[in-house]
Amino acid sequence: YDEKSSMACLYRYLCPVSWLFGLLACGVFLRAAPLATDASPHLFYTHPAEVWGEALPIGNGRLAAMIFGGIAKEHLQLNEESIYAGKRMDRVNPQAKTNVPVVRRLLLEGKIQEAEQLAAQTLLAVPLHQPPYQPLGDLTLSFQNAEQAAENYQRSIDLYDGIVTISYDAGGVHYTLEAFASYPDHAIVLNLTANQPHALSFETALSRAANATAAVDTHFGPDAIVLRGKALPPRGSKARYDGEPETGASFTGAVRILHRGGRIRATGNTVMVERADEATLIVTAATDVRQPDPDRQCINLLRHASAKSYTVLRASHRADFRKITSRVQLTLGDEDASLASLPTNERLERVQHGHPDAGLEALYFQYGRYLLLSSSRQDSLAANLQGKWNDNLQPPWESKY
Repeated sequence: YDEKSSMACLYRYLCPVSWLFGLLACGVFLRAAPLATDASPHLFYTHPAEVWGEALPIGNGRLAAMIFGGIAKEHLQLNEESIYAGKRMDRVNPQAKTNVPVVRRLLLEGKIQEAEQLAAQTLLAVPLHQPPYQPLGDLTLSFQNAEQAAENYQRSIDLYDGIVTISYDAGGVHYTLEAFASYPDHAIVLNLTANQPHALSFETALSRAANATAAVDTHFGPDAIVLRGKALPPRGSKARYDGEPETGASFTGAVRILHRGGRIRATGNTVMVERADEATLIVTAATDVRQPDPDRQCINLLRHASAKSYTVLRASHRADFRKITSRVQLTLGDEDASLASLPTNERLERVQHGHPDAGLEALYFQYGRYLLLSSSRQDSLAANLQGKWNDNLQPPWESKY
């Protein structure tokens, strides 16, 4: 893992629950139900993400995205929690029951190597590797102001509100993008604005590395792009899924683009927004894991969310998310308030060079709570090995449990 990545830092710094009891004995203050005046904890950066691990995560338990914050091209890597390659099946090795006592006897006799070889042949699952959790795909927005130099860039995530904000100035225009994953409305929502009229022009596309196709489909609403596919076990020299059935979850993902001002046109598998004042993108997805028709599920979810204004969607999400996240505030003794003005990556670099930063440690605590809430909600699957964020068709340890 990249030490500077926002995701990797969680794995390195989160500690067992007993760690908290030690903190309480050392002048640490945990306070429930913070006042409305308490500032929300933030991660923020002054440049776009260069690699996946630097992108900012959002999620509502079932859907998830990593947001890169690009200027010429915005990229959201998308996940839906039930997109697994392969199928449910009995993977118990039929030779296991007979050979467990034999392996035990070999171990007791000190024949460790023989026991290990027999266990590998008779006790492990058949097929050997379980199906991988795979990504839904990628949403990209290619902007027409790509040639303009950006100034005053900031990319941040509010850990109480669960909202990512990207803002910058280019060509005399101030651009803002907000994004969140709404649990109440079962959708990922993006909103783009500019402080000058007719300043938003971009092309929207959905894609996946393999086993899916995208097309404009008006059955999902005007100006909607639909991605349909099937999660299949990776094949090839480096794949580890020999014996895994050639099947998996069928899925549908869709994005609908709503705009104010300007015009919009669809061509093939992309939608172009031209000279708009504001644009809102609604992303939904479904699979055949829970219900047999992912298209129908996706259409219903998209219609439900698209019927609401961005203001209503944002307020509903914020109220739901903040009700849980803002219940706890952590203070680790005397914190240097001046460090809060530094970008998160610069604070990490200070710590790596031996400088203390109690506020950053408290921020990791809040980031851990944020990730758990974003990857596991009521009626969702439990958070897997990578929460719900995975960009690989063949992830490490299958990104399972």
